[in-house]
Amino acid sequence: MTGLLLKDILNLKSNFKTLIPITIFYICLLKFLGDEGLYRGIAAFMFANEAIASFSYDYMAKWDKYALSLPIKRADLVKSKYILAIMYILLGCIFSFFMDVILGYFDGTPNILQKLLTAYVFLIFVSIMISIRIPILYKFGMRKSTIASLFVIAFPIVLEFVMKKLGVNPLSDNIQLLILALSPLILALIIFISCLVSCNIYNSKEV
Repeated sequence: MTGLLLKDILNLKSNFKTLIPITIFYICLLKFLGDEGLYRGIAAFMFANEAIASFSYDYMAKWDKYALSLPIKRADLVKSKYILAIMYILLGCIFSFFMDVILGYFDGTPNILQKLLTAYVFLIFVSIMISIRIPILYKFGMRKSTIASLFVIAFPIVLEFVMKKLGVNPLSDNIQLLILALSPLILALIIFISCLVSCNIYNSKEV
């Protein structure tokens, strides 16, 4: 399992040279445009997308065919992708939190506890999105899953827009506290079910 994770981390390592400055640019741009919701979560989305990019590297290198010739369980290949995704989402949320704190000192909103809670909300939200995307990737592959993945990516943006039109603040204290109370068990269940589904798809798939 460790070797599988190291393989993906090394493949994605060079992307950090562009990922960090691009993420900082979008955070600052969205902050300037006044999008309070998206600027705090964009880092989590972008970092999570890096974990998804590991599927592209595997596809181009025909990694699955090689890996299955080794004494590696299919379930371990799947689980390593989930662990990688969670690691990158955590990194994205931590990065987003520190950027939010830094920008907060410039605009006079240095409420660290509130920003920490917001980062946690995005951790939950992006983790759920990834739990939906990974089974789709295993089912349809990188090319065929593109359209479905775009719908998953667009969903939070559309949801935020609809909630604002309805006069509901998606980052209100009440909503965040509700997510905080319900999230740990629900998130663990969602990831567990998603991993089971992905394992079943991959086990029945001919590579």
